[in-house]
Amino acid sequence: MQNYIERSIYLHTFEPDETALVSRYLRSGMTVVDAGANVGYYSLMASSVVGGDGHVY
Repeated sequence: MQNYIERSIYLHTFEPDETALVSRYLRSGMTVVDAGANVGYYSLMASSVVGGDGHVY
């Protein structure tokens, strides 16, 4: 991977403190709004946690 962000996301080292904070509050079935999604990291993370019963916008 040539890009720092791609590599960090792949290695699970991208924004570790922020990821831990957001992960602490997300639950299956929740609805999440990712305003200013940038590369979409938190949208992808949220979608894997909220699952098919939740929504990510």
